[in-house]
Amino acid sequence: MAEVLAEIDTKRQKELEGVNKQLKTIGLHSNSSVEYVESFKTENSENIQNNLELAKTIVRELPPMYTKIDEALEFLEAVDTHLSKTDEILSEKEKELGLAHESRA
Repeated sequence: MAEVLAEIDTKRQKELEGVNKQLKTIGLHSNSSVEYVESFKTENSENIQNNLELAKTIVRELPPMYTKIDEALEFLEAVDTHLSKTDEILSEKEKELGLAHESRA
């Protein structure tokens, strides 16, 4: 009977050693997972901070850009107005020349 109990005890010890090895492996994987998550959180936080800084820069730069765009649009409207007046003058001159040309014929 003592031999049977010793054999059962030996088997349990081996099973416990196997379970302990599995627990250590799980613990190592858990530690790696925790380290990965912490690394990801740090990297994500840095990305969020960088994006926030970029957004602040864009917000600061937009009003001057809008002013420049407005100035460019005003300039283009002035050019368009000038070209329209030039077209009118040319049309009048063409009519005058055309009438003069017709009267000669």
